[in-house]
Amino acid sequence: MERLNVFISSTSEDLKPFRQEVKETILRMGHYPIGMENFNPTQRNAVQLCYDEVQKADIFVGIYAHRYGYIPASDIGYTAKGQARQCPGDRSITHLEYEWASERKLPMLLYLLSEKDDTGQPLAWPEAFSDENPDQIRAFKEELKRKHVVGFFTAPDDLSTKAATGLYEVITELSQHKPRPQPRLRSW
Repeated sequence: MERLNVFISSTSEDLKPFRQEVKETILRMGHYPIGMENFNPTQRNAVQLCYDEVQKADIFVGIYAHRYGYIPASDIGYTAKGQARQCPGDRSITHLEYEWASERKLPMLLYLLSEKDDTGQPLAWPEAFSDENPDQIRAFKEELKRKHVVGFFTAPDDLSTKAATGLYEVITELSQHKPRPQPRLRSW
């Protein structure tokens, strides 16, 4: 199996340990994680950099909790498919990454933080890692649930296990649909 590029999308500070677990899972499976932790300084703006990195991906993993993320202003431009675009001004980079992956029809594994822990109790989450106005992240997660089958996670190790299973299934499916080389006929 060839090495695949797996883009990890999420907000940053609140999901650091979750991103790390998914990154390690991808590496253990022999594939390459694309994540903001590994981005180098560049003259490109953050939107252009994220767009370019999504274009390199073979698989998209989205991880969503209680933050919507940074919303670039509508005067921020980037180039997509050779054409100039402007940010809409009402969507976060994390949301835009999802849209770009959708445009490319990338296989997606989307995970939402569960509302309850493994015992059925409300899941504790630091208030500092929640948006003051949760309407945008709530609407985005509802959109994801409406358009996709999503997974739910409670802790970094729980997400890692679920991501490993999901990635295995996607990678297996991709390898089965890949055109196989034609056997070479021998001439005697």
